[in-house]
Amino acid sequence: MIDVKQAIKIAHDYLLSLYNPDELIDLLLEEVERSEDDRYWYITFGFTRVLAVPTKAPQSAVSVAAAIQGTTTDLKDNVERVYKKITVRADTGKVQAMKIRRE
Repeated sequence: MIDVKQAIKIAHDYLLSLYNPDELIDLLLEEVERSEDDRYWYITFGFTRVLAVPTKAPQSAVSVAAAIQGTTTDLKDNVERVYKKITVRADTGKVQAMKIRRE
């Protein structure tokens, strides 16, 4: 059996293997839950990403960071917070699924 820290590391590494690190702005661990039957860990990570089709033209990387931090409204319409729920088997540590977690 893997413990919660191991499950989190496995889920984190899995997420990093699928995305370009530049896409995972402000990556945070959001939730950890064990299934009722103790067979799975459900690990949710949240990150901010720039939309593929911006509603406003970005001015610079600095303005993107400022929009994400909420210090400017220039690009707030061009970023979104995304939550990924990763299911990890508690017995083997293998990732079973990754889903979009709706708020």
